[in-house]
Amino acid sequence: MLLSAGVASLIMDKFGRKFLLISSGLLTGVVLLIMAIYFHLKNLDFDVIHVSWIPAVCVMAYAATFKLGLGLVPIVITAEIFPTTVKAIGMTLADTVYVIAAAISINIYYILYRNFGIHVPFYMFTACSFLMAIFTAIWIPETKGKTLDEIQLMLKGKKAVAAKESSEPNISARY
Repeated sequence: MLLSAGVASLIMDKFGRKFLLISSGLLTGVVLLIMAIYFHLKNLDFDVIHVSWIPAVCVMAYAATFKLGLGLVPIVITAEIFPTTVKAIGMTLADTVYVIAAAISINIYYILYRNFGIHVPFYMFTACSFLMAIFTAIWIPETKGKTLDEIQLMLKGKKAVAAKESSEPNISARY
């Protein structure tokens, strides 16, 4: 995870936040799908002894691919979208939502595991990862290289160019 965080911080400004979020969502989805299939086959009494290394590799791959985007980029985007006057409150609220969501996901994992088998929560979290990648592709704006004003306009659904045009004085209005 440390290596992934270092790599992510180095390439975030080169490839952009959106790219890392989508890539991380897709890669974590693939890793979770592999885990789900492994545990599903194991629960169906298939002989998985020759591939018993899959869960260990998947856990490491998940940690790396999660930290590459999903674990780091939301913190950066959260810091970028709030004006200085409300940044502390906004980031505190975002962290609170993160902690609550983490607690809920742990409980969902446990409930699904106990009632349906260990593979079911992995299938569900696989779907969540892929849906998050789609959500990011459609609705999350790229904040790389943008000013706070440009980001605020994008969040309101306006083009960033409009901010530049509206900030320039109207010379024809003087004459």
